[in-house]
Order: sequence, then C-alpha cells, then structure tokens
Amino acid sequence: MASTQRSASGGSVLGKRMVEESFGDATMSPIKDLHISEMVHTQIKKARWGHAEPGSLSPLSEHSSWDVVSPAPLFQRGASLETVGDMVFLEDVDECDTECLVSCIAEHLEAELDVSRLQQLDKRQPSATDPDIIFYSAQKQKFALVKYIQRVVTLVSGSSSIFILALCFLQRARKADTLLALHDYNVHRLWITAVVLASKMLEDEVYSNEHYAKMGGVPSLVEMNRLEAQLLKKLNFSLCVPETEYLEMRARVLAY
Repeated sequence: MASTQRSASGGSVLGKRMVEESFGDATMSPIKDLHISEMVHTQIKKARWGHAEPGSLSPLSEHSSWDVVSPAPLFQRGASLETVGDMVFLEDVDECDTECLVSCIAEHLEAELDVSRLQQLDKRQPSATDPDIIFYSAQKQKFALVKYIQRVVTLVSGSSSIFILALCFLQRARKADTLLALHDYNVHRLWITAVVLASKMLEDEVYSNEHYAKMGGVPSLVEMNRLEAQLLKKLNFSLCVPETEYLEMRARVLAY
C-alpha cells in the first residue's frame, strides 16, 4: 500500500486559518483507561487482513470541550488504484478537488441529518450507562458542520479514499445501531472517529491518536482512544469494504 509523507509543519493557508478558530463546547470529559490505544491499533492491523477479535470497553457519561490543533499538510492527491483482498479504493483526483470534496461530503452528511430529523431519530439518545454516549454532545455545536468537515479534510494527510471509506463506516454503524444514526449531537465525533479508522486502514504512515484528537477537537488522547475502540466494536472489527460498497458510496457523495 502506498505510504504518505508526513511533516510536523507546513499546511495550507486555509489550514492555518482554520486552526485559529474555536469550535465551541462539546460534551465529553476524559476517562481513566490509558492502555486501550495499543490494543486498538493491534486490532486494526489484524482487521486489515480479516482476523480481528473484539475487545470489551467501559461506558462514558460526562463531557468537556473541543480544542484546536497546529496545522498539518494538505493531503497529497495522486491518481491510483489500491487493492487489498476484494477491496478497491479509487482516488477521485480528476473529478473532485479539496473544496469540491468538502462540499460533497457536507451535502451528504446534511442529507443524512435531514433523514434523522424526519424520522425523529434525533430525539433519541443513549442512556448515561450506554457506551455509545461517548459519541454524544450535550448541546449542538455552534459552528457549521461544513467548517468541521473542512478542518478534518484539510488537516488529515492522505488520499481522498480515506473520507469515502469513513462514510462507509458511518453507514455500517447506523445499520448496526439506530442510536448511531447521524444527528446534530453525534455527527462531529462520529465523523472524526470514522476518519481515524479509515486512515489507519488505508495508510502505512499515520498520525498519533493524540494528533487526531487535536485536529478533531477531542479533549484528550484517552477519549480519542475510547471513541476509536467503541466504533470498532460497533463495526464488529470488520473494516474490509467490498469494491461495490465503496464505489456506491463514492457515487452517492460525488452526486451532490
């Protein structure tokens, strides 16, 4: 699989401007388990080859705030076709630049939010003892969803395939548990967590979870680890996406 070069500095003007902005109050507080990250990363490596074992996690019920992050380089886009088993990941380089990709993803997620509102799924939330509470904020974020998507896409280095694969993971999570249907209280944490999983699935070189937490506004490394592990559990540690599923999602997103 192709590796992507990382650097500690650089980044676009857009990225530098975005990291100066505050992203309001979210609703999670750090938790105490400091040993989960190594287990999760091992499971993802196994999942890439189809033989991961799920782990057990503790619930989270309290909250804190978003943060900001130093700029990272804009992801490099080069036309390529990667195959892992029966998976094919096609980068949409010629069809969609960064601005277009952000717009398409935002439109797709906003459409999902509209469906949840129509079905009143946004009225439902997990109980305080449900592990899924980790994805929920106590209040709606004050910034536009498109700005958050733009922030993540701009600061995550990697192929455009990452973001399409992340949307596939969100679709699977929703099918596995209606409490993970996207709405205003969970979309931000679900999005950044899905991007983390997709990055680790596709890229040979990835950022640390601490860096992902900062770029996504997650208050702590521990909380980012928990988010990652809980979404993996909801996906039954199955991260392999068939070509048909990936290309269907790609077509849906680019249709906006």
